[in-house]
Amino acid sequence: MNQINDAKLTYLENATLELGDTNTLENLWLANLTLQAGDTADLWHEYLDQQLIAAGSIQDRQSEWLTGLGFTTNTLNEQFLEFYQQ
Repeated sequence: MNQINDAKLTYLENATLELGDTNTLENLWLANLTLQAGDTADLWHEYLDQQLIAAGSIQDRQSEWLTGLGFTTNTLNEQFLEFYQQ
């Protein structure tokens, strides 16, 4: 898990131009994308709604979004790892 956590933190720091912990930066990144405020799960659903991803569990929706971006590895964690390393 360290590899994905490190990749996620680096991605979020670059995307937000901020330093901090992963949870705070993920919330900031999503708030910037959605132009909304809220908790991270709600912001994920808002972002996925904006991307026209069908309703469902957050994991299923994230996987569908990542697949649409071309990240088609076996697991959601692997998809996110590819996304963060792009």
